[in-house]
Amino acid sequence: MYHLSAVQDLLVFEPFFLIQGVLLAMAAWQYIRTPARRRLWTWSLVVSVLLIDAFGTVLSLAEAKFAI
Repeated sequence: MYHLSAVQDLLVFEPFFLIQGVLLAMAAWQYIRTPARRRLWTWSLVVSVLLIDAFGTVLSLAEAKFAI
């Protein structure tokens, strides 16, 4: 049962995440043409990763599960 759902996930949902990533990279490439915007983009990525890591750590420490 779990194997089938993993295969369906790979075939149905994961390609859309790949497309989303490519589109985000293309948008970033257009946005970061100046040094000031490159710094802003870099810092926004660093802050985003830190927030996601903090959220995951809190969930782990609380032994909580989160699903959408």
